[in-house]
Amino acid sequence: FVTELNNYFDRPINYLDLGCSGGQFVVDMMKDNNLCVGLEGSDYSIPDNQKKYEEKESNQKRFMNWKKYYNKNLFTCDISEPFSVQSDDIDVKFNLISAWEVLEHIPANKLDNLFQNIYKHLTDDGIFVGSISLSEEKWHLTVEEPPFWEDVFKRNGFKMVGEDNFYDSE
Repeated sequence: FVTELNNYFDRPINYLDLGCSGGQFVVDMMKDNNLCVGLEGSDYSIPDNQKKYEEKESNQKRFMNWKKYYNKNLFTCDISEPFSVQSDDIDVKFNLISAWEVLEHIPANKLDNLFQNIYKHLTDDGIFVGSISLSEEKWHLTVEEPPFWEDVFKRNGFKMVGEDNFYDSE
């Protein structure tokens, strides 16, 4: 996927990963001279908090990136509240912003704030890409059917593209 993205843009890009978890996709994108930033909503990965979670081997892998890139390329924040990303005191805009299985973690009444943040940080020709889980889970605060999400995108100035958008082709 990283290779496909780099081929698509055919130049170094600015990439923002919302809900970056362990930050691996950010690290993979950085290998091709892209300016990459990951924002995570939980403080689970912050190095000071890792001791209580390190016993699980899967967590040790997750923490490797945070130990190296915390407060450099990986940061924590509430993406449904105003935030800015700066480099040398200049606001950064991104060619690509992603949110993989993140939107459903945001309360419905804060989704417009999130989409305004995405819009604010995209370049004029930028792309927002992501996926939304429609399953009931403990941390999924907004589990809604596709028409709800289509309305959120539309009222915030985003157009859903793709052959099938939300719906599986049969």
